[in-house]
Amino acid sequence: MVPEWTTHRSHHPSHVTTQLTLPGKTDLPLTANGVRRMQAAAKALVGEDRLITSSTITQIFVSPRQRAHQTLSILGLPSSIPVCETSALAEWDYGDYEGVTTDAIKASRPKGTWDIWVDGCPGGESPQDIATRVDKLIQDIREIHKKAIEEGTPGDVLCVAHAHILRSFTARWLNVSVSAGRHFLLDAGGAGVLWYVLIWGTGELIGVMNIIILMNRRWIVGM
Repeated sequence: MVPEWTTHRSHHPSHVTTQLTLPGKTDLPLTANGVRRMQAAAKALVGEDRLITSSTITQIFVSPRQRAHQTLSILGLPSSIPVCETSALAEWDYGDYEGVTTDAIKASRPKGTWDIWVDGCPGGESPQDIATRVDKLIQDIREIHKKAIEEGTPGDVLCVAHAHILRSFTARWLNVSVSAGRHFLLDAGGAGVLWYVLIWGTGELIGVMNIIILMNRRWIVGM
């Protein structure tokens, strides 16, 4: 079973800087600009001939944060699709670094450097902590896919969450360390697709299942 991935990016100016605060546990709503961008993304991404096809989605997982729930609402998917709020998709717990700019974090450290993908967050979560919580969700999603394949039914899963956690999720889906998340870019209002092709016994192709990950943060942080 070999996972593959691709990322679909919206085209807009980058907002990446080193002067960004880290809202992990802070439950912020989408900004007005974030709402507008998600509305535009919904028009581009959702539809039977587009990336997010509601007829094939059998389960939605969403972060507990209100900005994730706002994002899901803006997508306008049918209410018949089951939605599970899960702390596995909550943004990283930044601990002592919650609400602090990346420049201020680096200035406070002995060597003046900080890499969240290696160093984690004092008082918050480490990369291993993140791996532990997303691995369980990945296991659950693969069970959903397995059941759908056995029954010959659609089995796509949609995850709605945030920058660091979805990049971490992507790394673990590929069975590499969370630190590999630094190599993936998920723009605000963008979606990525993770999938795998299952080969059974003599090499017969028995199914392809997708997991769509949607990012609702305004910026990519901690680069």
